[in-house]
Amino acid sequence: MQGKEPELLPEDLDAFPADYVALGHLHAHQQVAARAWYPGPPVQQHHGEEKIDCSYIIADVAAGADPVIHRRYTPTAPLVSVRPKWDAKAGWDLSDMPEDLTGLVVRAPVTLSRESRQVADLAALEAELRRRGAASVKLDPRTVPTARVRCEAMRDATDIRA
Repeated sequence: MQGKEPELLPEDLDAFPADYVALGHLHAHQQVAARAWYPGPPVQQHHGEEKIDCSYIIADVAAGADPVIHRRYTPTAPLVSVRPKWDAKAGWDLSDMPEDLTGLVVRAPVTLSRESRQVADLAALEAELRRRGAASVKLDPRTVPTARVRCEAMRDATDIRA
């Protein structure tokens, strides 16, 4: 079975000879069979999971009896992604972002041209996100490749005086 995951239906899990079945990987707390649960994540794993309640399970198990499940919520700083835009004349455009980022773990993917990458003040952007209350900030600057093409006359010139 290496490299493959078995697929089990709820009735397969109910027929499994166990008093409690702990499942993993899905990022949402749910009961999928009489004695089988996905606990959900104890912390947010990815940006975009803002709506997931983080938790873990304590299962009281007795032989031959249905388990008693206690869900415990974990206090976590929510993950959010913001998309600041750089304008060479005006600087950072943060108009699409919330003013209050209190307690949030902020990821900011920033796409810049090669020229803008040299002048865009990433430290100022991070400082502004922290001023708005971000618990932590991860800037993710990416450089957009630019293709340069000379005009036809310049490309074909044999003399710079022409």
